[in-house]
Amino acid sequence: KDEAKAAQLFQQAMDEGDVPAINGLAICYKNGEGVEKDEVRAFELFQEAMDSGNSCATGNLGSCFQHGHGVDKDEDKAVEHYRKAIEMGDTDSKVRLGICYHRGEGVAKDETEALSLFLQAAEEGEAYALHNLGYYHEYGRGGIEVNREKAIQYYKMAADEGSRISITTMKEKHGLEYSPPAIKQNNFQVEEEKLMTLQPGDGDEVVCLIADCLSTSELEKLGRFFCSSPVPASQHNDLVRPIAAQILGLLESEGRKHPADGE
Repeated sequence: KDEAKAAQLFQQAMDEGDVPAINGLAICYKNGEGVEKDEVRAFELFQEAMDSGNSCATGNLGSCFQHGHGVDKDEDKAVEHYRKAIEMGDTDSKVRLGICYHRGEGVAKDETEALSLFLQAAEEGEAYALHNLGYYHEYGRGGIEVNREKAIQYYKMAADEGSRISITTMKEKHGLEYSPPAIKQNNFQVEEEKLMTLQPGDGDEVVCLIADCLSTSELEKLGRFFCSSPVPASQHNDLVRPIAAQILGLLESEGRKHPADGE
């Protein structure tokens, strides 16, 4: 891969009036591929390509606003650009807007709407939408019941579509080694993949875990469980998901009544 040559070709095509090449060159500047990294220049080029009607650049401009790349962070403008990009036909922006809804960034938090956007993008074969559907099934978000097997199915589909981070997720969280049947090209860098996918902590699992404790004694017991659990590491993740049900199961296994039923 000759990144310098690629940037040069984008520049030449841009000079000849090719609009997608403007977006391509902007990505080179954003990532420092073949040119010196310059997020401000990238932002300017994304703006130029958007003004010429490029949907991908419009979505990329939204990402710049969402994460403060080359411009002051502005979540409202990020959402505005994602909506515009979606209207122009950009699938990646459905994933990005879905993440905004999941986190409540620039919009009111709404996991049902996030799920709808992920499903729409997944129907178009978007790798990171498939990964995020895996996350929703793994943690029971958006009204979905926890289903570890289905989560892994989605992670595998995402990997098949080029999501490297899904392969890592399966290996590190589930102990599964998975190799896609065919290597699919992916132009997203590792850091960009992280911005497109949901990972543990994105849904405030720790906050939910603490909130589900209905007494100080529960919280203390939960703390002891995590700090000195005799459960093998290979089984630990399964025992603490889904959060509310597993806390109740833990208490009941020790002969404790649920606090709502009285101590």
